[in-house]
Amino acid sequence: MTDIILRPPTRHQIRAAKISSQITLEPPEQISFQHTVLCQTSMPYRNQGDNIREWERVQGNVSLRIEAGAAKHPGQNQWVKLGLPYGSKPRLVLMHLNAEA
Repeated sequence: MTDIILRPPTRHQIRAAKISSQITLEPPEQISFQHTVLCQTSMPYRNQGDNIREWERVQGNVSLRIEAGAAKHPGQNQWVKLGLPYGSKPRLVLMHLNAEA
């Protein structure tokens, strides 16, 4: 028979347990839904550079493709190429638009 050594939980484990109990004990004020494609795939985390115009992700049978676009500059009255969206703000905008739809 081997001796079992019990170790105290790490800070991460303690924090996860506290958050889990909060989620269980406090009902949410509002429930949000996300499309399965957006749950299984994601937009870029960091800037892909000006030369990258497409972003593709495949997860099983689900795929997502984002293409960079262009917008008309109001001061110059010319079309300006825009880069791919990246980071947390475009994800939040996408989640909001998804919730509104």
